[in-house]
Amino acid sequence: MKTTPRTILSSALFLTFISGVRAQIVWSFTDGTGAPSTTVTHLSGGVLSAGNLVGTSSLAFNTTSASTNSGASGGNNAAVRTVASASLSTSSSTYFEFTVTPAAGYQISATGLTLGSRSAGTGPTTLSLFSSVDSFSSALGSIVTSTNSTWTSVTLSSFSVAAAANTPVTFRLYGAPSGTTTSANWRVDDLSFSVSAISAIPEPSTYAALAGTAALLGAVWHRRRRPPVA
Repeated sequence: MKTTPRTILSSALFLTFISGVRAQIVWSFTDGTGAPSTTVTHLSGGVLSAGNLVGTSSLAFNTTSASTNSGASGGNNAAVRTVASASLSTSSSTYFEFTVTPAAGYQISATGLTLGSRSAGTGPTTLSLFSSVDSFSSALGSIVTSTNSTWTSVTLSSFSVAAAANTPVTFRLYGAPSGTTTSANWRVDDLSFSVSAISAIPEPSTYAALAGTAALLGAVWHRRRRPPVA
């Protein structure tokens, strides 16, 4: 394809539309709630909750069995009692959940999740991340962990999730297979979610920069096309 100022400018505009700053939403649970301790510009929400728990049990935030893995905050953690499951089932296995909502004119792009996880003897042996983009039908990634009541650093980074503009995305971290006890048998702490808010509409300052670039490209192009002086 022949390169012209128009094609160069179009490429610059495309890159501007998809640009976004990668950052982390972090949950350290220091305030004893599921609210994130660090958020990302143009993204909101992210309060951690849990689903498919035993009986009337609920998600708890406490200092019991404080995290000790590398980089751990060592304070409160999020704890649940898992339902008994012989294998993963997105309809019945226990999960942690959070929803991220983009500001108007933005879309979500996520690429990684790290956390500390602690499974007791009956806790989950495999952690799997899903998203609402495909209605929780396919795992974004899975990792095997031990059930020795020891904190372990977990990383899921081989995925890429992109949603349409103005569309919230819910993420669920399932734990299975697992058993059930009268006390919490799965705990997580220090979640760090790699995500960015991608703008579909350039800022006014971007238009000004692009206009200047277009003018410069046009001047260079016309100079190159000018016939040489005899």
